[in-house]
Amino acid sequence: MSFLGFNKIGMKKIIGISLGLCAVLVFMFFYQKNHSNRKPKSLLPYYGFDRFDTTMVDGQPKIDTMYHVVKDFSFINQHSDTITSNITKNKIYVADFFFVNCPGICVKMTAQMKRVFEAYKNNPSVVLLSHTVNPESDTPSVLLEYAQKQGVAKGNHWHFLTGSKVDLYNMAREAYYVTATQGDGGADDFVHTEKFVLVDTHKNIRGYYDGTNENDVNKLMFDMDKLLLETTTIE
Repeated sequence: MSFLGFNKIGMKKIIGISLGLCAVLVFMFFYQKNHSNRKPKSLLPYYGFDRFDTTMVDGQPKIDTMYHVVKDFSFINQHSDTITSNITKNKIYVADFFFVNCPGICVKMTAQMKRVFEAYKNNPSVVLLSHTVNPESDTPSVLLEYAQKQGVAKGNHWHFLTGSKVDLYNMAREAYYVTATQGDGGADDFVHTEKFVLVDTHKNIRGYYDGTNENDVNKLMFDMDKLLLETTTIE
């Protein structure tokens, strides 16, 4: 075979490979363009459900799961401001239950929640809500002093909440499902739980985590990032 003939064959192979690569790149470009704005399927599970609703679609019954929704609330924070469910509008949030003079798990919980605070304090889409289970002692001034000692009193991202014991305990049992104990919020009633609860923008519960465990809180923050992605992805 002549040198010229070899060059012609070699050039055809190079041109063929180049055209093939171009075709692949064009396909990837249009695939990415057409799929990048599609909202992914749910990245995190839902916890709890209220009921099943049945509707008729094209003459066939369709069953929809109505997931549990955290009910509205109204409490007082460390700055003596009234904090309602509106604080969570269009935000994801983490809720927990503690009390200032707790000598046990609450110390670890606050340290771990502080890690979450530091990671998301500049993110306007995240709120932290810590509810006292000892409202008789944990007044707004006591909660403010506690927040100041933790170095988290400023800003509008971490609210330490107090209010009626009945309302606080009702939220723990019936809104967040963090305890299976029975009680009426009376003088002899007491709730103590290490759980952190992750709630989405629709007030659906999306995760439970051990607030005393660093690895579990790492998982919480990983899931928060996934939930933020799920929330902000354009449909």
